[in-house]
Order: sequence, then C-alpha cells, then structure tokens
Amino acid sequence: MAYDRTHLAQDDIATASATIRNNLNKTANMVIVDLGIPPGFDLRSEDLQDYQDKSSGLRSGQLSKFSLTATQAILYFDSFAPGDTVTVKFRAGQISHPRADI
Repeated sequence: MAYDRTHLAQDDIATASATIRNNLNKTANMVIVDLGIPPGFDLRSEDLQDYQDKSSGLRSGQLSKFSLTATQAILYFDSFAPGDTVTVKFRAGQISHPRADI
C-alpha cells in the first residue's frame, strides 16, 4: 500500500494505492484482501464502489464486494488470473486530529 503524502493538515485527504498481484501459476479464486486503515482516518467508500462498478465486466480482478470497519477495508475479488495485477485507489480523510503522519 502506498500513500500520495505522509503529512496531512486538518481536512486534507490522502490517496492510497493498494496493488494486488497473483503470484501463483494458476488462477486464484475467491481472493480476500484485508487493507489496514490508519487510526484517525475514514476511508471514502465511494472510491471502492466506483472500482467495483468499473470492474464488474472483468474476468480477472473483479471486485465482487467490500466491507469497511473502523480499522480495515476487506475486499472480495472473484478471481485473479496467473500473474495479474490490480491497483485499487481510494481516498482517506482525517477524522479528528489537527495534524497527522502516516
């Protein structure tokens, strides 16, 4: 997971990129990815919804659903073909502190 910045002022929003790759020599079915959300941040679920909508026709890397908790985003993919890589981008905003480092 990579962030576009490491220092945020109040009301700033960071963009994160999570890259998922199938390193197997066969298709990986029913892939679950658990992404940590830094403490004090709120993930913008509309970004995951947008990716889910855009990936609906894909044979590999289709996001079938996702769920959010205060500390994690769990992504459920139908399958990944051998060697396939997907990058999911989403925004996270600060919820309570005037300055944060991630």
